Amino acid sequence: MKSQERVTHYVVQARMSGEFDTDILHRKCFDVNMRLFECCSEYKSFVMDIIKYMGKLSKCDFLDYSKLQGISGANLGIPFNIVGVRATAKAIKDGLSAIEGTLFFLINPKVVEESKETYIVMSNCGSIRLPKKIKVERHEWVKVGYYDLTGAPKEDVFKGAFGSTLQHEIEHNLGILITDKEETGNDEEKSN
Repeated sequence: MKSQERVTHYVVQARMSGEFDTDILHRKCFDVNMRLFECCSEYKSFVMDIIKYMGKLSKCDFLDYSKLQGISGANLGIPFNIVGVRATAKAIKDGLSAIEGTLFFLINPKVVEESKETYIVMSNCGSIRLPKKIKVERHEWVKVGYYDLTGAPKEDVFKGAFGSTLQHEIEHNLGILITDKEETGNDEEKSN
């Protein structure tokens, strides 16, 4: 069975289990084993198939992801710490790893530093399909350590809508949903 077929089978099983929208979304994802990624071509191929699969799903209208700004392993019930964020022209110009022409993927992303300054964004989530956007606090910028698609370690600062979406997706892989972070005050808002 091809890697992509195995991933599809896992997702279908997760959705059929009845716990996809609750327990699975609150589970922490596993880091990709970068030692294996570097030295085992079959493992690297498996991980890259997952990333390509995530890229394809990000374009599917039937999943209501046509307006998707980001995607994570947790979104799909895939237990790997991989996230993709809609690549902006600046991100591509800066040489960030984009795949499928539209998503910038990070393997094993971790926030290593964050601004003290925060703001409130109006946010929604394709995984839990809220009836309307809710207020969520985000850091003005985050410094994230991650691996790119070649397996090279990177550390970059992300801000703005890109940074906010990245924070959302990293939290997904930690088992944190926006409903866990909903704000109720009347703080300054930015739409996301």
